[in-house]
Amino acid sequence: DLSDPANPRMLGFIELPGYSNYLHPLKDDLMLGIGYATQDIYVRDQNGRESVIGTRQSGIKLTLFNVSDPLNPLEMDSRVLGEAYSSTEASYNHKAFMADSSRGMYGFPAAIHEDKAGYQRGAVLLKITGSRFAAISFAEAAEPDYSSDMYFQRLVYINDNYYYLDSGIVYIVDIEYAHCREVYRISGGNNEAPLRVLID
Repeated sequence: DLSDPANPRMLGFIELPGYSNYLHPLKDDLMLGIGYATQDIYVRDQNGRESVIGTRQSGIKLTLFNVSDPLNPLEMDSRVLGEAYSSTEASYNHKAFMADSSRGMYGFPAAIHEDKAGYQRGAVLLKITGSRFAAISFAEAAEPDYSSDMYFQRLVYINDNYYYLDSGIVYIVDIEYAHCREVYRISGGNNEAPLRVLID
C-alpha cells in the first residue's frame, strides 16, 4: 500500500521458488512477473546425507499473478526459460519490456543459456490469454556485432511487425518460425544519436 509514500505497507505476500525483479500490470487483477528461478545447492557428508547449503540463480522465470485480492495474491501460471546464466535486461529495466496489449502480446530481449546448446540471443514473445501463457516463443538472432558501440537490446513493434534490435543490428521477428532476420545494420558515427533517442 503506497497511499502514504513515507510509510509503505505490505498488504499480502506469496512464497514461491525463485523471485520476480520486475512486475508489469496486465489488467486490474493480473500481473506479470519477470525474474529468475532458483535451485538449491546441496552438499553430501561422509555418511551420504545431503543438506542444503545455499541457492543459485537458474533460468528466467515468468509468472502470472492474480492480484484481485491484495491480501492473497495467487500464482496462475509460470514458466522457466533456459538454465543458469540466462539473462534479460527486462528484469531490471522496464524500457526493455515490450507490451502490445491490444493483441495480448508481450516480449523482451534475452540471452538464453542451456548446457547442451550454449548461449542464444534473441527475442522472447509471450501470448497471454486470460490468466495463462497461451504461447511462449524464442526467436534466435545471429551473433551480435561486438565491435559496435551501440550495445543494447530492445524489442519493439510497428504496425503488425515486431523488431528486435541488438548491438546496432535491426531484425524483423518471424514468430511462426522462431527466427530473427536481419533487415538493417546501423553504421557508426554521429547518425546513431537520433536512433538512440527513439528506442531508449
